[in-house]
Amino acid sequence: MPRAARILPCGLTIKEERFCCAYFSSGNAEQSYRKAYDVNGSRPSRWVRNEAHELLHRPHIKSRIEDLRQQAESIATYKTNDAFREAGEALLLAKRLGQPAAIVSAVTLRAKLAGLLVDRQDITNRTIREMTTEDLEEQLMKAAEEAGYIITKAKNSSRGGTGEGSQSPG
Repeated sequence: MPRAARILPCGLTIKEERFCCAYFSSGNAEQSYRKAYDVNGSRPSRWVRNEAHELLHRPHIKSRIEDLRQQAESIATYKTNDAFREAGEALLLAKRLGQPAAIVSAVTLRAKLAGLLVDRQDITNRTIREMTTEDLEEQLMKAAEEAGYIITKAKNSSRGGTGEGSQSPG
């Protein structure tokens, strides 16, 4: 039986690439094999597990899965560093404007980003490599939103803070 042509730049077939992406997302080789190779439920699980296991041990498959991990890690690292830098900018602005509440918020955010403070619901034993792309994006979006709030709060305070009448800084 002729071997499928390797047509992707990374040297994988389309099905191998689908398998790598599915395995990277789920961590389940059997499920990933069924999805990538369109294997229905009539095939025995033992056969599917053996095929998936064999596929996982091929050097070009291992390499692609590692590439996917490194890509996800570099995206997460970049975004985390960016959020940390913005929180630092918010801290400097809050200090310059003499806004104690904004200073506390910025310090708290930086401590959370550094992993020094963790909300109870955020406690996990998973590493970045074990998290799905969706989990990483969700965590980074939360941090970015909080950083944006702190910067907005500090800028609004610099424009008069108390505003008119009985308004107070937020």
